[in-house]
Amino acid sequence: MSMEMQVPRIAAGTYKARATGAQLCYTSANREQVAVEFELTSEGWTGERITWFGYFGDKADKAGKTLTQRTFESLMVAGWNGEDWDYFENIGCNEVQLVIEHETYEGHIVAKVRWVNRLGGFTSKAPMAADQRKAFAARMKGNVLAVKRDMQAGATQAAPAAPARPASPSQARPQAYGNRSAPPLDDERGPPVADDEIPF
Repeated sequence: MSMEMQVPRIAAGTYKARATGAQLCYTSANREQVAVEFELTSEGWTGERITWFGYFGDKADKAGKTLTQRTFESLMVAGWNGEDWDYFENIGCNEVQLVIEHETYEGHIVAKVRWVNRLGGFTSKAPMAADQRKAFAARMKGNVLAVKRDMQAGATQAAPAAPARPASPSQARPQAYGNRSAPPLDDERGPPVADDEIPF
């Protein structure tokens, strides 16, 4: 009689969480990756921790986003400033939403972070050395800037326009006239100027 595989402590589902740290490292196949530890903040799960792994590559998904772009988006959603590669400054300043799924790995059912969505003291097997982080950061700088621009553009488009407020008579200003300024309001006018004093 075979034994049933043990169910992970964290059930599959969607949770609020906050990053506690991040580190550049390598996979067992010597490929670059980033590991981010999250602490769940959803009621009933506070304090539970799970690590999300982000990968880098040019393979695009159905939305046209590459693996690298998705990874940087997730890091920035969690709060990373896109500049500090040693300590991932600001990581964890944003609360995020994690989508956690269960999958079978080497005969065990494990909980895995599938998505890190917007709502912000751990170790890995092969952390990058300082010079490796520096070289990797230089190589990825263009990708980071591109993702930051896309995210900022999306936020600008999503922001609702502020309703126009009618100006009070004391605040109203006439429109500009060609290359010269509009005349001042009555309470700001100086003494009248003779025609022969007008400089045009």
